[in-house]
Amino acid sequence: MKKKVNKRPGLPILAMYAKGEREKLKHWSAIIDQDDDFRETVTLLERLYRMFEACESAGMGQATGKLAERIFEHSLASRDRKGRSAGRLFYDSRVIPLPAGIRPSLMSERRLKYIVDAGVLELSVVPVFPGRFAMTGRLEGYGPDEKISARLIGRRTLRADTDEFGFFSFAAIDPGKYKLDLQIGGKETVIHGLELR
Repeated sequence: MKKKVNKRPGLPILAMYAKGEREKLKHWSAIIDQDDDFRETVTLLERLYRMFEACESAGMGQATGKLAERIFEHSLASRDRKGRSAGRLFYDSRVIPLPAGIRPSLMSERRLKYIVDAGVLELSVVPVFPGRFAMTGRLEGYGPDEKISARLIGRRTLRADTDEFGFFSFAAIDPGKYKLDLQIGGKETVIHGLELR
């Protein structure tokens, strides 16, 4: 009986690849080299490892490692099988706190940032009362005339359009797992794996 080989390298394998330990990886190197998403993740890990060294002395090493894991998990979950563009997580305040001098208006506020096509999507999630959240989003890198429609899809679907400043918002969101679909100039971009708890 043939042994089944996992065709998706996990974080430890990509980490070894990013650290330059490629001779130990044999068949994984070819898989990683042929996959744009894996190569992009390795590039990101290489940057994070450089940053990790600097953060270690500041006591942020563990948080940086957790963020790297979250980015990797999100990268795998973001592979959209319907051909849509998928946003890529690169910041989560639940894992890495906001920089010194920058504080949210509410201590329980969560900030998320994603790379979305030609811009950056910043989301702010705030508990508004027990068991409910509010979400505000803004896309940077797009002109004020560019209207963007957003749909938050979970147990129910919420819709919003950007205002004149590029913001959109959803109120009274139940806890759970969501997907955020953005219509930007006729092109659809999706953010997978939004979890509110």
